Amino acid sequence: MSPLLKSHFALRTRILLFTGSVITVIMIVSSAAILFSWRALMLENAVRSAEDITKAFAIPAIKEFIRNETSNILIEEELGSLVNKYKSEDSHIKFIKIVNNENKIIAHTDWRKVNFIEIDSSDIIINKTGKLISAVLSKSEYGEIIETVCPLHIAGKKWGVMKVGFSAESLQAKLKDLYFMLFFSTIFVILGALTVLYFISARLTKALSELIEILEHLDFDVDQAKSAVEGKNEAQFLFAKFEEMRSRLRRSKEELINAQKQIYQAEKLASIGRLASGVAQLTKLTTR
Repeated sequence: MSPLLKSHFALRTRILLFTGSVITVIMIVSSAAILFSWRALMLENAVRSAEDITKAFAIPAIKEFIRNETSNILIEEELGSLVNKYKSEDSHIKFIKIVNNENKIIAHTDWRKVNFIEIDSSDIIINKTGKLISAVLSKSEYGEIIETVCPLHIAGKKWGVMKVGFSAESLQAKLKDLYFMLFFSTIFVILGALTVLYFISARLTKALSELIEILEHLDFDVDQAKSAVEGKNEAQFLFAKFEEMRSRLRRSKEELINAQKQIYQAEKLASIGRLASGVAQLTKLTTR
């Protein structure tokens, strides 16, 4: 392969590498941005759904506390039955527990934890603000969960808090599926873009390769470059300028050849003149 053709392929390789690298970086950054945005949106929806369910569960629990003050019922048994009923109705619930104002667990889906004292800073915060809070946690017992803590308050009366742990496995599975979908979509788009870029670069450098071919087999007597490129683009402009240069070089060559012929004729006439002059002088000498 000639050095000119090697430079042509080097140019095409540089175009593919540079543009392909830019496309790859843009796609990776865009996919990462989409992944984080969708992750935040999915997490927000999952937390909102968990909070709505917890608020709905808190209403019957508050009613039991109110009923206990008027009827003097066994609040622990009633709340225990209530939380077990809630858990059986939703398979995503890992646990439900109700903690009173003394930080004592008075109801739990795991009865073995009832009557235990639980110290949690979120209880203090909720008792002061009266607002529901949520967090995505990782616990050894339950794995990845969305924990919501809802105050059991009404009209200034405080009985404690209800804590509900929702499984985050389905959310993690959706995020994993989203990750793989974006990963393969990004790979597919990058490969597609590189394929299109390959053919575009081939078309763009085709005129260059044809021009290189003409330069390697340049013949001033044969018109080679007139129909080498079709359409109106920079390559055609380059060919047109090259053709103008070649025409000027051809005219210069023809003028040089004509000048050489004229010089040859002049030298020939001068030689004939010198020969005639010599013959004339020789004739004079012989006639004396």
